[in-house]
Amino acid sequence: FFCNGILRMPDLAEKPHLALCEALDGRGDWGPWSRGVVGAFRGSLKSSICTVGFPLKQALYKQNWACRIIGASFENIKLNSNAKIRAYFESGSAHADWLHWLYADRIPEDLKGWNDRQIDFVRSDPLAFPSLPFRGMESAQESWHGECGLIDDPAGAAAEKKLNVNVDAK
Repeated sequence: FFCNGILRMPDLAEKPHLALCEALDGRGDWGPWSRGVVGAFRGSLKSSICTVGFPLKQALYKQNWACRIIGASFENIKLNSNAKIRAYFESGSAHADWLHWLYADRIPEDLKGWNDRQIDFVRSDPLAFPSLPFRGMESAQESWHGECGLIDDPAGAAAEKKLNVNVDAK
């Protein structure tokens, strides 16, 4: 419901998207999990659901929850995750206004703490990690003790993609 009803992500269908969302929520056929890998064909909206929808929902609904999102490069993850999440709240549209109203207790005034490297929701614990920090694989990675770590497209968008691999995966 969050990706479709709240974020209004286009092109979501019951299969395979509902099963993926339920699994990420711990309600799916995969059972409870603490680690996982989502492998799906290019264009299946896995990044939209897994590196935009899932961490955003968790950060909005779970106080002090933190998830580091890592991409092939900082520029890649900034464009494909950080900018997409920020666009939901920064656009000045009726939808952004509605999200600000809906999550008024979680969104900091003037989006304080939001920049290219992190999105930080209101926290009750001053020592909690920022909600959604973004890093590239080339970044110096200090230890991470947040609730979640996501790696999206570690090979990068510029990596060679072979059509026959996608065709065979059908």
